[in-house]
Amino acid sequence: MRTCAFLTTADLTGFVTDDDLAIPALAERGWNVEHVAWRSDAEWDRFDAVVVRTTWDYQAAPAHFLQVLERIAASRARLANDLDVMRWNMDKRYLRDLEDAGVAIPRSVWLPKLTDDDVPRLFAELGADEIIIKPVVSANADHTYRVRREERGCRPDEIVDVFEERA
Repeated sequence: MRTCAFLTTADLTGFVTDDDLAIPALAERGWNVEHVAWRSDAEWDRFDAVVVRTTWDYQAAPAHFLQVLERIAASRARLANDLDVMRWNMDKRYLRDLEDAGVAIPRSVWLPKLTDDDVPRLFAELGADEIIIKPVVSANADHTYRVRREERGCRPDEIVDVFEERA
């Protein structure tokens, strides 16, 4: 029987997953499936295949996550998710590539770094009463902010602090 790792996060508390729905069909085709946390010290050579599934905390350590994917790709296991596509998709600037190819994306402003002055400036520049601010490496709406112009509770400096480490 061949062995497949479904790459996941160590703690899926609060998440709804559907990975287990695939296990019976894979078993019928001769596959044993194990859920393996991407931060674990797994021996990737013992797997025939690794499928990136619910790695919903990669954005907290994107460089480490890529190193894990590179180790998997260098092992005897087949990484089912193309490494170059994973690398490209992790950084939301891929949306610019799609836009350049003619795909419509939401109106976006790309900043090299978020500063205290940017939030008020963006409201004026975009002529919007509401903006969404998110880091380029993100998942699950983690550190994604919906900010309304009239909100008094929103402190741009607090949002800026979050972005210091995650552009």
